[in-house]
Amino acid sequence: MNFPPTSWGYLSTFLAVGHRTRAPFMKVALTAARATIMGARPPSSLEEALKKCFTASPSIEYSSRVTAVGMTSQERSGFLPVSDGKLYFEGSGQGPAIVFIHAAIADRRMWNREFAEYGRDHTVIRYDVRGFGRSTAATAPYSDVEDLLAVMDAMGIGRATVIGCSNGGRIGLDFALTHPDRVDRLVLVSSGVGGLELSGDPAEKAAFQEEDDRMGPIQAAYKSGNREAALDGVRKFWCAAQNGPALDLVITMLRDNLDEIFTDASASHSTRLDPPAAKRLSSIRSPTLYLLGDRDAPGMRFIANRATAAIPGAVLKMIPGADHLINLSRPAQFDSAVREFLAQPARR
Repeated sequence: MNFPPTSWGYLSTFLAVGHRTRAPFMKVALTAARATIMGARPPSSLEEALKKCFTASPSIEYSSRVTAVGMTSQERSGFLPVSDGKLYFEGSGQGPAIVFIHAAIADRRMWNREFAEYGRDHTVIRYDVRGFGRSTAATAPYSDVEDLLAVMDAMGIGRATVIGCSNGGRIGLDFALTHPDRVDRLVLVSSGVGGLELSGDPAEKAAFQEEDDRMGPIQAAYKSGNREAALDGVRKFWCAAQNGPALDLVITMLRDNLDEIFTDASASHSTRLDPPAAKRLSSIRSPTLYLLGDRDAPGMRFIANRATAAIPGAVLKMIPGADHLINLSRPAQFDSAVREFLAQPARR
């Protein structure tokens, strides 16, 4: 992220919000599933039929697997052609769909555990946002909303629960406003809100000023070429509650994506909603859960409070001991909150 010298105080919003603003397949897949369950490889004609199901996205790969309960599901991964680039995505599992969207300090790997865990009883999808992970960098205008729509369409998903962290939550909100018929529920994890501005509350202003003061030296370290100091600074700012394998993963993702994190090279090409989500939150009709860690950056609680106050029926749940990447710092509490939310009926 490239912060202006004086007015980049709204840092949590800058990072969390970012500048980023089925039938034929099922018939073939079920036939292939029966063959697999009986211990036989699906005949080549079925393999060809499966491939043809994805002719709109020829680079998508597929493979069959037998789950622990003896059912088959299609694991799909590959590069989806989109405007001016390719998105890397993965899908697996069976059942109601969940799309996981990563934060702007991470990539799809932040959902490694959830991809396996929720894939036991859901169709799960994750992807790398432009410029992160294995997706290509953007060099021309693009839409995060249309990218998400393309991923869902490629997977044959009509409706899904969207779980987005930080900038991923911002994308989820924009998507719910643009394509409300495609969203069953929203889980906003330390989420940003597109177009949100300072309210004038002195406490809010002080919180973002504190972030300015802490992030200034981190930005300076990156600009001076001290990448390790910049990485460590971002980690301590956003991910102070991480430890063990989760911490190792966080450091790996930060290192792999450091340039996009600090420069917004791809995000600078993303288009915005007009009017922005911040002015339209009352239009959200999907049941919404907002998860916030009590060890997150100080400005995030103001974003969370304002978002949940504006979204009809939204619930804000604080996760003790969690930082910005709640699913990694407090996975059991994350699962408890999300599973309880998923058990509730979705509005139609």
